[in-house]
This record gives sequence, C-alpha cells and structure tokens, in this order.
Amino acid sequence: MTMLGFKRQSDVGYEYYDITVGENIYYSPKLTSSKGYLAYGPYINLPAGNHTIEYLIKAENITSFDEIIATVDILSTYKDHYTTEHVIDARKSIYGRDLNEGNYTSISLELSITEETPSRLIEFRVFQTLNSDLYVKEINVRTSNNTHIL
Repeated sequence: MTMLGFKRQSDVGYEYYDITVGENIYYSPKLTSSKGYLAYGPYINLPAGNHTIEYLIKAENITSFDEIIATVDILSTYKDHYTTEHVIDARKSIYGRDLNEGNYTSISLELSITEETPSRLIEFRVFQTLNSDLYVKEINVRTSNNTHIL
C-alpha cells in the first residue's frame, strides 16, 4: 500500500518494499539520508469533531534510546485570496525508548475541530532526525468510530 496523497522529500527517504509487512512503505536510512520530512500530506479537510491520528512507524539501528528518533505533527494551512497561515495543531517527539526497535509502533495525536473551515487544509507529518533508520507504514485518521487509512 502506498500512502495516497502523501509526499516525501527525495533526499530524506524513498518508497521501499518491507517484506515484514508485505507492502510498500516510506523508508529513510540514517547514514544516507538528510534530516527532513519522510512523510507529509495529504492536505485534506476534516469535519468538525474529535479525531485521532495514528502514525505506524518503526525504527532500527537506534543511536540512543534517550535521543529523539522522529517528530510527528499535525499542521493546518489556512488559505484565502490574500494570505496563507500555518498552525501546528499537535506535535510529539518520539524517543528511542518510546519504540520497540524493529517493530511497528502506533503513535497517536489528538485533533479537535470545532467547526468546518473550507480554507483549512490539514497535513500529517513525520520528521526524520537521523538517529535511526526510520520506516512509516501508514497514517490513520479515526473520526467518530470510522477509520480512514491514508
């Protein structure tokens, strides 16, 4: 499964077939990559309500369990005819000790939207810090008991 609508920085990582899950994921080796966003997008509108964003990530070759392995966040971009504003809605630093090395781990962020705003585009991002080899399998959005795999 390729994460539809998501992008990656070409110097940060690439699409990779992970035989442990039998599908394509985004992969960034720490020794041959640059710091940056391994996954970002898909620039969508979400309805009003409470949402849980689940990132399935894996780390290998962790440099230190006390260092930040990745940062996940939710970014809203508000656009109108004249201005563009970026707002970080939620952010979480993921340390080596937060992960079970070599296995996909679920990391969640919460997002509450009080009213629908057509000019608000939301993206979900995973930042590679180069303190491990990093894999992103999928990003799920759970809204009112519905799950959407992006």
